Amino acid sequence: MLSREQREAFEVGGVVRLPRALPAPDVAAMRARLAAALAAEHGIVLAAPATWRLPRPTGFQRLTRSGAFAAMRSPALCDALDALFGPGGWDEPRHWGQPLLAFPEPGTRWDVPFRGWHLDLVGGASLARCPGVRLFAYLSAVDPRGGGTLAVAGSHRRVAALAGDAPASALGGSAGILRRLARGDRWLRALCSSGPCGDRIATFMDAGTTSGGVPLRVVELTGEPGDVVLMDLRVLHAAAPNVRPAPRLVLGQHVYARA
Repeated sequence: MLSREQREAFEVGGVVRLPRALPAPDVAAMRARLAAALAAEHGIVLAAPATWRLPRPTGFQRLTRSGAFAAMRSPALCDALDALFGPGGWDEPRHWGQPLLAFPEPGTRWDVPFRGWHLDLVGGASLARCPGVRLFAYLSAVDPRGGGTLAVAGSHRRVAALAGDAPASALGGSAGILRRLARGDRWLRALCSSGPCGDRIATFMDAGTTSGGVPLRVVELTGEPGDVVLMDLRVLHAAAPNVRPAPRLVLGQHVYARA
């Protein structure tokens, strides 16, 4: 179930955290499977920072298909999805868990990026209501500036107002929607531009703005082991570097509302 505060957070900001939604033994088991794959496929040993040569290792499709992360489908998470979409109102993923990893990048300056902002949208879905969620399941602690995804809280409401009942495909997909949003909003234009705008952290994370009557602010998706964050697929988001000493170990998953 979702508390009233959690439901309100999701409706207003498009993002909600479920603390300890995954049991600790399941988190440990999934982390162990991931660690074994990292060592076998990339020569990366989690306990040996000298082996952390790739900032964002990929290629875990076989591991996902093996069912290594099936425990991501916890009762607490399913209850939350039922609360959002109704029992039977969401499509069961065939395989659970896509590793989203970010190892430390020494010497990198952390800032709010201007590249990479996008929406995770399916072409034919109406944008008038939530078409689904992106899940982030934490197998490790992710502290601020530790590689957590950045999201523009509230942006799903601007997307809904812009699109009405039209599907994403009718608006040019993610890129087309972003262009339309930025065209009418100086703050969003600056977010996606390399031009001077002062302190980007202060402008986009601390201050935020109000666009079309909707508060917007960049937030960082941090968490503790076992937490799961649910993000509306209409929320604008981007990757950010990891400047902390520990790797970000997260499992991602798209879950779509049933048509």
